[in-house]
Amino acid sequence: MQVILVRHGETEYNAQGRLQGYAPVPLSTRGRQQAMLVGPRVQPLRPTVLYSSDIQRAHETATILSQHVGLPVQPCPGLREWNIGNWIDRMAEERRHVWWHRCRPGQTSTQKQPSWG
Repeated sequence: MQVILVRHGETEYNAQGRLQGYAPVPLSTRGRQQAMLVGPRVQPLRPTVLYSSDIQRAHETATILSQHVGLPVQPCPGLREWNIGNWIDRMAEERRHVWWHRCRPGQTSTQKQPSWG
């Protein structure tokens, strides 16, 4: 079995450095173009099924991709991004700053996860 992973196209939130989580953020014009460009690259791999997160930007990307591979999109909530609670719409740099300062001396940011709530 071969698994092909495609990340959703760019959103305005991505371009601005904003956190999205479960927010229903659509693809930007550039994101739709990216999805159109990846379609012909995936088509020769002959996928047999097309799963997508049910979050808007991922489903929109998969729907564009489906036009190239001739498969229906099967929404899969298990593929969702993290639920980041009240961090949605905040700047990613702000999260990195808070995460860094919550670590104790001698600990790395990968050893202590931030509170997203």
